[in-house]
Amino acid sequence: MEGFNNPDVCWRGNTAGHKQSRRFLECIDDSFLLQVIEEPMRRGATLDLVLTNKEGLVGNVKLQGSLGCSDHETVEFKIHKAVRRAHSKLTTVDFRRADSGLFRDLFGRVPWDKALGGKRGPRKLVSIEGSPPPSSGAICPNKEEVRQKCQEACMDEL
Repeated sequence: MEGFNNPDVCWRGNTAGHKQSRRFLECIDDSFLLQVIEEPMRRGATLDLVLTNKEGLVGNVKLQGSLGCSDHETVEFKIHKAVRRAHSKLTTVDFRRADSGLFRDLFGRVPWDKALGGKRGPRKLVSIEGSPPPSSGAICPNKEEVRQKCQEACMDEL
């Protein structure tokens, strides 16, 4: 936050009348900064700046009136904590290396009864050597439905 006496700057339109003010606006724009205060404080001018590089990082900006005999207004704002990204526990299988043991282990961890919503078919649908016989009566649910239920079931285990 900094005192700022350039009354010719229009923060809503990001424009200015004087060359020095326009250069200042260009620097702010080139640095990908956002001005948070939108209300004029003193005689129609924005005198204090709150600049941020992330939208939503600064919030609840309020002008609280003057402090003592000053004709400047007090600015109150909150700085929101940055949210940490969740670390993904996604494992990728490289089928070219044919690590069927890892593949079996990963699929063995999925609670299939929960993932398939109680739909049951033969216990072993596919063997390593081939595909299921046409008369096996295997239930083939929608691919997206299975993916969604697998994700939900895995999240429930965490």
